[in-house]
Amino acid sequence: MGLAIQSTLDKGIGQTTLEFKISLLRPITPETGPITAEGKILNCGRRIGTAEGRVTDAKGRLLAHGTTTCLIFTTWLRGTSTRGTNRGKEPVPGKTSIAAGNDRRLPFLLPPRAVSRRT
Repeated sequence: MGLAIQSTLDKGIGQTTLEFKISLLRPITPETGPITAEGKILNCGRRIGTAEGRVTDAKGRLLAHGTTTCLIFTTWLRGTSTRGTNRGKEPVPGKTSIAAGNDRRLPFLLPPRAVSRRT
């Protein structure tokens, strides 16, 4: 389910699970045969995404289902930065990085507007 949300995010944007609920309806054993897992995004905003998932067998019977809520955040790669005019594009090697000790604040903990206004 989290991968459904991750698949829609740009490079440099990550997500982590805030909450999930899974209901197991039938046992999955070797006799079950091939199974299919499907994730579907319910809503994906600027900071929060929600998705649902289903696991079915070859006969279409529902084996498990669930929902998740994910936090969406900016990732900062070691030795790279997405600041300035390059925001949303490829990271620029050699620019300011937290790993180099140039910024003691963790950007994924700042409000989205504070991250987008930093230069």
